[in-house]
Amino acid sequence: MFGKIFMHGSTGELACSGTVVKDPTRPGRSNLVWTAAHCLHEGKGGQLMTAVVFLPGFDGDATSVASSHRFGVWSGVRSIVSPQWINEGGHLGGPVSQFDFGILQVAPNSGGQSLEEVVGGAVPVRFGLPREQIGRVTVFGYPAAAPFDGNRLTVCDSVLPPTRLSFDVSRPSMLATGCTMTGGSSGGGWIIDNGSPNRGLVSNSSIGPNPAQWLAGPALQDEALELFRYFTLSRTAPPLTASALSPQSPHRRP
Repeated sequence: MFGKIFMHGSTGELACSGTVVKDPTRPGRSNLVWTAAHCLHEGKGGQLMTAVVFLPGFDGDATSVASSHRFGVWSGVRSIVSPQWINEGGHLGGPVSQFDFGILQVAPNSGGQSLEEVVGGAVPVRFGLPREQIGRVTVFGYPAAAPFDGNRLTVCDSVLPPTRLSFDVSRPSMLATGCTMTGGSSGGGWIIDNGSPNRGLVSNSSIGPNPAQWLAGPALQDEALELFRYFTLSRTAPPLTASALSPQSPHRRP
């Protein structure tokens, strides 16, 4: 359900993390991956990422190429990020980081199976969840900067519920946790109630300091829900940002 995203941007090949999420318009057959906006678009003055692929369950330490991506390689066909990110986004974190979320749609495999069918599940996105209802989160990702190497899925189970991080009081504050994943973990899912029927995605890794001491991700409020609804209901129309694909910086440090 969690995997690594590879893409091409203006600076070359890049990598991020992503999570297979449920698609209410295609129950049990989702082809959607939730990630960070900067993994799909470079932001203000930049371009959409190209040659975007998602490898669920990626294992860079496997003894063969086949076993390193046993769930296949899934090519991106559409993506969308928030208009705020396109207008203001950039390499460093800031107020726009609250809108650092995006969705990637991949094509079914050669047998016509969906991503959700092949990996065996998907998590719902829990939009607009009151902060007091967000308990401790489990953060998933593929950090690649030292001391990590990006080869294996890393899991951080936070001890305390996320705290608030705000760059601009006129915008919703972000969620912050003490996980110390590094570059490459961007876009990785933040999951609440891991292992329970109420399991759901409440954020994605967006920014953190260097050296790594914490991670912050956007609170998925009305803007994120609106984007998700538009994307899932507009199968034949190009998304708000365009339908070409591409990924971006593995992890930006403020």
